[in-house]
Amino acid sequence: MHRWRTWTVAGLMATFIMHVTLGAVSAEEREPLERPLSQEQVAELASEIDALVEQGLEEAGGRFNPPVKDDVFLRRAYLDIVGRAPSYEEVQEFTRRRSRNHRADLIDKLLESEGHVSHLFNYWADTLRATSNLNRASGQPYIDFIKQSIRENKPFDQFVTDLLTSEGRLHEDGAVGYFIRDDGMPLDNTSNTVRIFLGTSIGCAQCHDHPFDQWSQREFYEMAAYTFGVRTREGVPAVNQAYNEANNDDSTPRNIVNALRSLQYQYNFRVRENRNDIQLPHDYKYADGRPGESVEPFTIFGNLAEVEGPEQSAREAYAKWLTSSENPRFAKVIANRLWARAFGVGLHYPVDDIRDGTEAFNQPLMDHLTQLMIDLEFDMRQFQRVVYNTQTYQREASRSEWTPDEEYHFPGPLLRRMTAEQVWDSFVTLAVGHALDDRPEPDTSYSSSDDWRNKNVEDMSPQEVRALAEQMAQGGGNMMMSAGAGSRAGMVRASDLPSPAPTGHFLWEFGQSDRQLIDNSTKNPSTIQVLTLLNGPIDNVLLRENSYLRANVARASSKTDALGVIWQSILGRRASSTERTLATREIDANGDIAFDNLVWALLNTREFLFIQ
Repeated sequence: MHRWRTWTVAGLMATFIMHVTLGAVSAEEREPLERPLSQEQVAELASEIDALVEQGLEEAGGRFNPPVKDDVFLRRAYLDIVGRAPSYEEVQEFTRRRSRNHRADLIDKLLESEGHVSHLFNYWADTLRATSNLNRASGQPYIDFIKQSIRENKPFDQFVTDLLTSEGRLHEDGAVGYFIRDDGMPLDNTSNTVRIFLGTSIGCAQCHDHPFDQWSQREFYEMAAYTFGVRTREGVPAVNQAYNEANNDDSTPRNIVNALRSLQYQYNFRVRENRNDIQLPHDYKYADGRPGESVEPFTIFGNLAEVEGPEQSAREAYAKWLTSSENPRFAKVIANRLWARAFGVGLHYPVDDIRDGTEAFNQPLMDHLTQLMIDLEFDMRQFQRVVYNTQTYQREASRSEWTPDEEYHFPGPLLRRMTAEQVWDSFVTLAVGHALDDRPEPDTSYSSSDDWRNKNVEDMSPQEVRALAEQMAQGGGNMMMSAGAGSRAGMVRASDLPSPAPTGHFLWEFGQSDRQLIDNSTKNPSTIQVLTLLNGPIDNVLLRENSYLRANVARASSKTDALGVIWQSILGRRASSTERTLATREIDANGDIAFDNLVWALLNTREFLFIQ
């Protein structure tokens, strides 16, 4: 018999306020917004957000920042939506298009681009800890699943459902990488799921009652019971036998042994649900249970996720509950995450530590964005369209330093440094131009052979597995050497490089996540970053004769035009009169080498590294 959860007074008040704010209309009574939204609908929805921001700002005694000029908006939109600075041609194109809706048109174009897929993937790779090497198997199928979900604009509730209900092997369903990432650690997987998708940190309750929140250790185990039965390991006996025989035979060539080892790693995992009761730990010390007691699944808030008949698994019931529009946290958390991506800070900070009774910086706005996400049926692309079209987003960045112990009421976005991926991708754009987003999709097939995926290896004999490995060995035999992890690891988008980048790589030095912890990237400056910009190889790549930047400078008809190319390519704007005077003086004194000096100087400015 399940015991009833008790609502806190703060929780009841928050529910009442949200009910009143949204006009006491239930989710069933509200009509979903038809998509794609027209630009008129987007403008109307954006105005509603602006009004709520203005109300909160006035109550806090603040005022809006001035609107940004087009050149600042252009660079900000490119960096925030596609994760790189605009190319020289893109700056020129935007400058020529001065229609009434030129900003809205740009937002639509960027959100539909492959660059948006690349940039949003970097965010989710950090959050979901997606790696190219997934416990010694190739993580490329997991990476491909995330990218393809973004590319097809899969509704967020369906994306999460696919992760939580995935089963099979990696090459059958890349979404199983979500469970394989926490192989052998089902309790950690529960903690990560609740933190990422419900914005609630319950990890402390894994070992004891939460010291700073209401969650008890028993409640943690009741939540974990929904997915505790998931198994991630199941090897193929024939593959294991073939590998062991070859590895113990000194006459077997090492490339064949390596191919068999690669097969063994890849077929070491299979996600499936195997009902297995979870029990309280042996050292459980609280009065609401006893050590070793079996625990039934029970949700920590909202309605109970009940298994509906023998055909529905515990995971399916769990995913249905977690992603429901009736769940008090799910829509709020993704709305808050996307708002934080646009403005540099969420309405709830941090985005993954929302507690009962905690107020957002602007609670009516948070409630409104939550309902908007539900009305859009978790369409992240349309939600972002609305946010980026707000006047709030299109205002100057706040340059005063914000600290987490104070509220922020969004007079405009926060001034913030680019992520490691944004810096890298902006450099790559200067080297090869915006064509990097028009290239064919990277070939994510394995360099050795596709036969292991096209054949049912599980039905093979050890001899047939050996024959397959011999065939694979002719092509390298290492499944880890996919295009994303090997041959194209040059001047390509960060999303096409190994995830994460190896130690010492530019991305690593500039704070890319190591994918060990959730949201583990950093923008903290370091001496190595300064030295990399001052003396690293990047500027040499940009200054080569065949680089996109150098080619555009060479085509300029005059020194003045050449300066315009450099400034618009690197900073997205024209040089000021003072800058032109100083630059001309440098050119007169040093000749052609002065252009290289100017490029080097601008790349080392704060203006280049920060999102204005």
